[in-house]
Amino acid sequence: MFFAYPENYFIQIFMQAQRNNDVPQLRKLLDKDVRILTPGKLGEIEISKGEYLSFLQQVGKLDQDCYPQYEIVKLTPNTAEVNIDFAYPDFVAKHSLTMVKKGDDWKIIQLRKLIETEPAPVTVMQQ
Repeated sequence: MFFAYPENYFIQIFMQAQRNNDVPQLRKLLDKDVRILTPGKLGEIEISKGEYLSFLQQVGKLDQDCYPQYEIVKLTPNTAEVNIDFAYPDFVAKHSLTMVKKGDDWKIIQLRKLIETEPAPVTVMQQ
């Protein structure tokens, strides 16, 4: 598949790698000093690239039942901010990427993840 701009191609590769837990590909896309923010029990936490990839490695490669869509929020010749929604049947995993161009390649320097769930239906007990 051909994309008119290199950043679009990079985003497509990231979405595919994330959807499939492709650790070797994600290792290439994430900068060595990437900042990863993810939901934790007590709010947002920061984890290292190694922790993130180790977690995905434990889960293993899989084809997640989700449909990604992205929007480039800001683009300059050397930076990009991108929002990606991975829509699952019961929730949306939102990813916010900050990317920089290093030589001919793009690298993700920040990845922020957020999970949005649909409110559960209210069940009223009948007496």
